Amino acid sequence: MAANPTLKLVGKASLLAGLAAAAALTVAAMTDRGGISVTQQWPFAIANARGEVASAIEDGDGVAALEAAERLVLNAPLRRSNVSLLATAHQLAGNAQASADIFRIASSLGWRDLLAQGNAVQLALANGEYDIAASRMEALVRAEPGSAVTRQLVVVIADVPESRAALGAAMAAGDGWGDNLIIGLHELPVEEIAARLPILRAASSNGFQPTELFARRETDRIYADNPVLGWEVWTALAGPGAVAETGLWDSDFSTIKESSFGGRAPFEWRRERRTTQTLGIAEQDGQVRLAVTGRNFAAENLANQHVRLAPGRYLLGWDSSAAVSGRPDLLLSADCALPTRPMELGPAIFEEGSFYRLLVVGPECMLAQIRVFAPTGGSDSRWIANPRVLPID
Repeated sequence: MAANPTLKLVGKASLLAGLAAAAALTVAAMTDRGGISVTQQWPFAIANARGEVASAIEDGDGVAALEAAERLVLNAPLRRSNVSLLATAHQLAGNAQASADIFRIASSLGWRDLLAQGNAVQLALANGEYDIAASRMEALVRAEPGSAVTRQLVVVIADVPESRAALGAAMAAGDGWGDNLIIGLHELPVEEIAARLPILRAASSNGFQPTELFARRETDRIYADNPVLGWEVWTALAGPGAVAETGLWDSDFSTIKESSFGGRAPFEWRRERRTTQTLGIAEQDGQVRLAVTGRNFAAENLANQHVRLAPGRYLLGWDSSAAVSGRPDLLLSADCALPTRPMELGPAIFEEGSFYRLLVVGPECMLAQIRVFAPTGGSDSRWIANPRVLPID
């Protein structure tokens, strides 16, 4: 069996991340209080050997890594992390079969060893055992979601359709451990965030529902730096929403709460911070309406949400109070959120019980913002419902 270069990288990253405590112990134990060296005595010999293994692997010196790893296992033969380090050293030294055999021994000592689990994932993928790879990946995500090994292997699993699907199904059937792939998502490099999206989509398609707080928080933080990526994360976590039917992810205003500005994703209806109006939710004839009270003496935006729209022509459609007079109390409006600029909008036209206006999305607009707009004046009590963005072309 040839050495696996990807596994070498995984082992190296895990070693550098996982031996921080041992390295600190080595430094602290260089001399005792009387100035007499104790670094060659147990347990300091173990710490020294681990430090030497780490240094040798960092330098790519397989011979030195193997010599230090053998001393490490001699001093602590049943510590599974040490056995895994010996397997990694054999791999670096080019002894692929010995490495594989020792990794099997390390795996038998327990499920929590990162290197052994990482090797098991890689081996299962190499053998086409995609369900087994997903099962081992689940163990890593449950136990050590932030480790370098887990992060690298998540990227590998995401690129294998069969294992990606199996991991997504396991997340949907699990007891909430799938949140481990979401918590702290905004702290990862963009490439790692993007790599997790296929797994999250697979989980969502199987019925996985992340904790709402985590989903909205991570989406909001990612959106602040990269709005388009924020949209991809949100739809991967929360599904496509009502986009297929209405062109908007959130179409019924039920996410708006007068008492709080926070907790909403940018792709749900959110109350405008500067509005002077009182917003509430009312239901009539099975229709969820945004009820607005308070007389506005100047035109103002009341609520907004963001949505990905391809370049082209659309109709903004909505129902509103005062429809019988042909003049809506409240309107849908839009602008480009990325980059920030106005978009071409037509006048409101009343047709068969609803209002419509033309919206033109230019090729430069990557993310649109749909708004609920209140013209100057109007009655003290108004409502708007059934918002939609309908493609013409």
